Amino acid sequence: MCVREVYNMKKDSLVNAFKVLLLFLIPFLFELRGMNAGGPMGVRCAYAPNFNPKFLGLPLLVWLFWGVSIFIGIITTNAIFQNIFKLGLGFFSKSHFFLYPLFDAMFVTSFDIFIDPFSVKLGLWKWFNFNDGYFGVPIGNFIGWFVIVFTTSLLVRFIDMKSDRIITHLVIPKMPLYTILIILLFIKTMLVINIDCALMGLLYALPLIVLDIYSKYFMFSSLKM
Repeated sequence: MCVREVYNMKKDSLVNAFKVLLLFLIPFLFELRGMNAGGPMGVRCAYAPNFNPKFLGLPLLVWLFWGVSIFIGIITTNAIFQNIFKLGLGFFSKSHFFLYPLFDAMFVTSFDIFIDPFSVKLGLWKWFNFNDGYFGVPIGNFIGWFVIVFTTSLLVRFIDMKSDRIITHLVIPKMPLYTILIILLFIKTMLVINIDCALMGLLYALPLIVLDIYSKYFMFSSLKM
């Protein structure tokens, strides 16, 4: 193996590590701003004192969830585009490129439609500066989630296109992971809050569930051929 190949391998490893770091870093910076200056539409939240451990006021569990949920959104979107829509990122197309983070944001925001209401109910955090909300959660919070995920995914995917595209090609086969998580969140919401809140979240997620399951069907069909 020549020196240049070793250099390229190390460079790719560093770039990939940077992509993973961004999945956690960008939401963390948004969270810090939201806790101190407020988020979309002026809403602010405060985490419970006993919701520990924390780093700079942000519970580590929340920080971890941001990165993991965006990762799940990315691999779910990849499966849909690679198996249903057949749109790859082999060339830079603005119309195609912006669809990827758009879907990522829709998938991840659907998680929060379940998580935020029952987390407020459990007293893990509370919201300020809003009147009418969605089961105790301001609408601005969901706008914030969409913006954060879209921004993070857009940057990560753009860097990915300029390197070895490991993020673009990530797909977990055989398992509709998104659908499984939504079912678990549906059950949790139904138990903690009520069936109305659970059904509202499911209604939003239903088209995404169909795409998730359909993408796995296409994957299995291609493997059998």
